[in-house]
Amino acid sequence: MHFQARRQISEQPESLGWNRLDLRTTDAAPERGEQATARVFWTPVRLRALRHAIWLVAVPYALLFVFGAFNGIAGFDAHAYWAAWSNGLYSAAPEQRDAYLYSPAFAEAIWPLSLLPWSLFYGIWIVGTAATYAWLLAPLGRRWALPLFILTIPEIVVGNIWGLLALVAVVGFRYPAAWTLPLLTKITPAVGPLWFAVRREWRAFAISVGLGLGVALASVALAPDLWVEWVRLLVHPEQYANPGRDAATSLVHVPLFVRLPIAGCLTIFAARTNRRLVLPFAMVLASPVFAISTFQILAALPRMAQQRRAER
Repeated sequence: MHFQARRQISEQPESLGWNRLDLRTTDAAPERGEQATARVFWTPVRLRALRHAIWLVAVPYALLFVFGAFNGIAGFDAHAYWAAWSNGLYSAAPEQRDAYLYSPAFAEAIWPLSLLPWSLFYGIWIVGTAATYAWLLAPLGRRWALPLFILTIPEIVVGNIWGLLALVAVVGFRYPAAWTLPLLTKITPAVGPLWFAVRREWRAFAISVGLGLGVALASVALAPDLWVEWVRLLVHPEQYANPGRDAATSLVHVPLFVRLPIAGCLTIFAARTNRRLVLPFAMVLASPVFAISTFQILAALPRMAQQRRAER
């Protein structure tokens, strides 16, 4: 009997407490009925089946991108960051190789790294990205973190900044300045300032918006022509888009003007009810492109849940 009980306990994620995970961050303890219902639903057998399903999806998905690395997929996004200055920041149209789509401020911030040889830049970039995902998923324990980490390998290979946005979702409550990153890159996933405004945390709101605005103004002073080009790219993206690749990479073709209000309402709901774990879902909905890769932001959830338990 003792062996069976230990076996059931071992099926749970080692430190997250999967069967008790909810979206609340209040200090109130869950009702006993809710705990009982959760335990019945997430039985050891169902958890084991879910973990095996993740393995079955993660391994082929990761191998597809690893093999695709030999056909030019490796560093598709990271190479655009590295080559931005040598090619001209906005010389390539969106959806083309080496298309740089973020603000000039981000390119200026990583300019020292762009002076490195490409192989060294790429090595540093993927190691940093992999370390970020590993840290975000670590609270789940090896049984769950490993297959979920394998799911992030495609984005590690490509070199996009989704992992950094997930990191912002984790640290952005304590360090509001972190929201400067999404504000100056993908823009719309920067839902943190709205969270602070709804909760009337004006100091955090001022830091999150003020720092981003300050960095932007400093960058405009250095290169106003580049900012004019970037604004033109944002205002008239239809002049550059490649519909064929949009259809291939988008998960569901839901326009941003439809998703963005939903993300805003979700953020307001999360802020008013103190549900921090809802915020990564709002960031996913608010992302400029709604694709499979966008869901890498949800890697923030294990660390955020760990923070919630610590605060309780």
